[in-house]
Amino acid sequence: MEKFEYIANAMGLYKMKTSWLKIEKFYNEIVFVNEGSLSMTFVLLAINNNENGSLVTSIAPRIGMKPNSLSRTLKNLLDKNISLKRNSTEDERKVYICFTELGIKKQQLALEKMNLLENLIKSSSNNNEIKGFFAVIEAISNSIESFSKGK
Repeated sequence: MEKFEYIANAMGLYKMKTSWLKIEKFYNEIVFVNEGSLSMTFVLLAINNNENGSLVTSIAPRIGMKPNSLSRTLKNLLDKNISLKRNSTEDERKVYICFTELGIKKQQLALEKMNLLENLIKSSSNNNEIKGFFAVIEAISNSIESFSKGK
């Protein structure tokens, strides 16, 4: 075994990154059929599927996305006729993102594929493994926050 493989296989961060790339590829290829990205999928899932849609300022915090990245993603969704902007009738400073018919279909497809993958993962893991996974993910998130504050 090469030195890189030995080191990489022993690192949790390497395993997470390669798994994350597989998840990203899954969404890019299957959910959007090469028309979008994982970011678009998460934004799709964060938008309320009702006549009001979602307040633009509420979307980024829901999914941990930076506002400038959200702006680019929303522009792509608008350009692809997946969503549309609507100003609030009560406060013109508030902007909502709503789905077009295509957007509703894309959100439904994303939800179906996400649930399919989630169920496959759960069926190949036991409850203790799932609980352990979430505990580790929480520890990683907390460690990153601590590390970022200590810069």
